[in-house]
Amino acid sequence: MTLTDPSTRIALAAFPHEAGHLAGGSTALGYRAVRAWTCGRMVFFELTDGRQIGFPAERFRRLLEASDEQLAAVTLRVSGSALRWEDIDEDITVRGIVEGKFQLALPANHLVARSTSGL
Repeated sequence: MTLTDPSTRIALAAFPHEAGHLAGGSTALGYRAVRAWTCGRMVFFELTDGRQIGFPAERFRRLLEASDEQLAAVTLRVSGSALRWEDIDEDITVRGIVEGKFQLALPANHLVARSTSGL
Protein backbone atom coordinates (compact mmCIF):
# COMPACT_ATOMS: atom_id res chain seq x y z
CA MET A 1 0.00 0.00 0.00
CA THR A 2 1.35 3.45 -0.94
CA LEU A 3 0.27 7.01 -0.17
CA THR A 4 -1.13 7.31 -3.70
CA ASP A 5 -3.24 4.17 -3.34
CA PRO A 6 -6.97 5.01 -3.11
CA SER A 7 -7.35 2.66 -0.14
CA THR A 8 -4.55 4.48 1.70
CA ARG A 9 -6.18 7.86 1.12
CA ILE A 10 -9.43 6.48 2.50
CA ALA A 11 -7.64 5.04 5.54
CA LEU A 12 -5.85 8.35 6.18
CA ALA A 13 -9.14 10.25 5.91
CA ALA A 14 -10.76 7.87 8.38
CA PHE A 15 -7.91 8.30 10.89
CA PRO A 16 -6.67 11.89 10.52
CA HIS A 17 -4.77 11.75 13.81
CA GLU A 18 -2.50 9.12 12.23
CA ALA A 19 -2.22 10.73 8.78
CA GLY A 20 1.40 11.79 9.28
CA HIS A 21 2.75 8.31 9.97
CA LEU A 22 4.95 6.57 7.42
CA ALA A 23 6.99 3.39 7.57
CA GLY A 24 9.96 3.56 9.90
CA GLY A 25 8.39 6.05 12.29
CA SER A 26 9.05 9.16 10.21
CA THR A 27 6.27 11.55 9.34
CA ALA A 28 4.93 12.99 6.13
CA LEU A 29 5.17 16.44 7.67
CA GLY A 30 8.96 16.39 8.07
CA TYR A 31 9.35 18.34 11.34
CA ARG A 32 8.79 16.67 14.71
CA ALA A 33 8.67 18.17 18.18
CA VAL A 34 9.83 16.34 21.29
CA ARG A 35 8.13 18.66 23.77
CA ALA A 36 5.78 21.64 23.87
CA TRP A 37 5.02 24.22 26.56
CA THR A 38 3.75 27.74 27.14
CA CYS A 39 5.16 30.72 28.98
CA GLY A 40 2.59 33.44 29.43
CA ARG A 41 0.82 33.84 26.07
CA MET A 42 3.73 32.34 24.10
CA VAL A 43 3.72 28.76 22.80
CA PHE A 44 7.03 26.94 22.43
CA PHE A 45 8.18 23.59 21.12
CA GLU A 46 11.51 21.84 20.73
CA LEU A 47 12.34 20.03 17.50
CA THR A 48 14.19 16.71 17.35
CA ASP A 49 17.33 18.59 16.24
CA GLY A 50 17.29 20.73 19.41
CA ARG A 51 15.92 23.96 17.92
CA GLN A 52 13.33 25.70 20.08
CA ILE A 53 10.63 27.70 18.36
CA GLY A 54 8.07 30.03 19.93
CA PHE A 55 5.16 32.07 18.69
CA PRO A 56 2.53 34.34 20.27
CA ALA A 57 -0.81 32.62 20.86
CA GLU A 58 -2.39 35.65 19.21
CA ARG A 59 -1.32 34.28 15.81
CA PHE A 60 -4.26 31.80 15.88
CA ARG A 61 -7.94 32.65 16.51
CA ARG A 62 -8.72 29.83 18.94
CA LEU A 63 -5.51 30.33 20.88
CA LEU A 64 -6.18 34.07 21.07
CA GLU A 65 -9.53 33.37 22.74
CA ALA A 66 -8.22 30.59 25.02
CA SER A 67 -7.71 31.11 28.74
CA ASP A 68 -4.17 30.81 30.11
CA GLU A 69 -5.09 27.39 31.55
CA GLN A 70 -6.45 26.18 28.21
CA LEU A 71 -3.39 27.47 26.39
CA ALA A 72 -1.05 25.69 28.81
CA ALA A 73 -2.78 22.35 28.09
CA VAL A 74 -0.86 21.86 24.82
CA THR A 75 0.08 18.30 23.88
CA LEU A 76 1.96 16.70 21.00
CA ARG A 77 0.18 14.45 18.50
CA VAL A 78 1.03 12.50 15.33
CA SER A 79 4.50 11.55 16.57
CA GLY A 80 5.30 15.16 17.42
CA SER A 81 4.14 16.60 14.09
CA ALA A 82 1.19 18.51 15.55
CA LEU A 83 0.31 20.60 18.58
CA ARG A 84 -3.10 19.81 20.10
CA TRP A 85 -5.37 21.70 22.50
CA GLU A 86 -8.20 19.34 23.44
CA ASP A 87 -10.41 21.82 25.35
CA ILE A 88 -10.54 24.30 22.49
CA ASP A 89 -10.41 21.66 19.71
CA GLU A 90 -7.34 23.16 18.01
CA ASP A 91 -4.63 21.36 16.04
CA ILE A 92 -1.64 23.15 14.51
CA THR A 93 1.10 21.45 12.53
CA VAL A 94 4.68 21.85 13.63
CA ARG A 95 5.65 22.22 9.98
CA GLY A 96 3.24 25.13 9.51
CA ILE A 97 4.77 27.01 12.41
CA VAL A 98 8.34 26.32 11.28
CA GLU A 99 7.40 27.60 7.81
CA GLY A 100 5.74 30.72 9.29
CA LYS A 101 2.17 29.88 8.31
CA PHE A 102 -0.12 31.67 10.78
CA GLN A 103 -3.83 32.58 10.69
CA LEU A 104 -3.37 36.10 12.01
CA ALA A 105 -0.78 38.81 11.53
CA LEU A 106 1.71 39.56 14.29
CA PRO A 107 -0.01 41.89 16.78
CA ALA A 108 1.05 45.54 16.33
CA ASN A 109 1.92 45.88 20.03
CA HIS A 110 4.35 42.94 19.66
CA LEU A 111 6.20 44.76 16.88
CA VAL A 112 6.43 47.97 18.93
CA ALA A 113 7.74 46.08 21.98
CA ARG A 114 10.51 44.44 19.95
CA SER A 115 11.55 47.65 18.18
CA THR A 116 11.90 49.57 21.46
CA SER A 117 13.83 46.78 23.18
CA GLY A 118 16.81 47.18 20.84
CA LEU A 119 16.39 43.79 19.13
